[in-house]
Amino acid sequence: MPLRKYAFIRISTLFLALLFAMLSLVLPAQALSLSAQSAVLIDARDGRVLYEKDADTPRPMASTTKIMTAVVALESCDVNEIIEIADEAVGVEGSSIYLQKGERMTLLELLYALLLQSANDAAVAIAVGVGGSVGNFADMMNEKATSLGLTSTHFENPNGLDADGHLTTAYDIAVAVVGSCFQCFFKRVVHFGSRCCEMRIACYYHILSARQCTFGQRIPCAASHDDGVARSQ
Repeated sequence: MPLRKYAFIRISTLFLALLFAMLSLVLPAQALSLSAQSAVLIDARDGRVLYEKDADTPRPMASTTKIMTAVVALESCDVNEIIEIADEAVGVEGSSIYLQKGERMTLLELLYALLLQSANDAAVAIAVGVGGSVGNFADMMNEKATSLGLTSTHFENPNGLDADGHLTTAYDIAVAVVGSCFQCFFKRVVHFGSRCCEMRIACYYHILSARQCTFGQRIPCAASHDDGVARSQ
């Protein structure tokens, strides 16, 4: 990227951030016409809250759960570690890459499926492969939440499907992203503009053979975090 264009983008980004911060000081949340029930804007450098709307109200977290799933997995295992797909990860409802029992995939491949496809079955496969069981992995997620100071967050599963007590706040989610290793890995997965990520995922249709079949699929990347929808509509 030419230096001049890069400088322009940096200046534009800074201007928008400052504009949004100033608006948040003089306008109520309703005046900004936010459709979200909760929202928060924080300075990643010092954690200062620039804007908030019901940021401390506990709410179901849906697929934003997968942020912590990725954080715990990245801190617990090497991304090249092979994970064999267990029974629990087969046929999980909602968004899926249709894993089959006995398939062998690297943690990196499963993380790509988790964050790009929002695959609920990949989340379970990671949980079982890293934590031994969904319950144990949920405990690991809660321990990490405590260490990050997420006082209003509690996890019951790795994918965000509905469960009693599975709650977080907008502020806690922001802290989890800023205060963990997630940012660095997320930059590897999500590329700005129209770039694509190359990833290997399990075939959706096992037509040619009953054995595992994988293929390289180009998936357009988005420049934002998951929209929070875990269940297929």
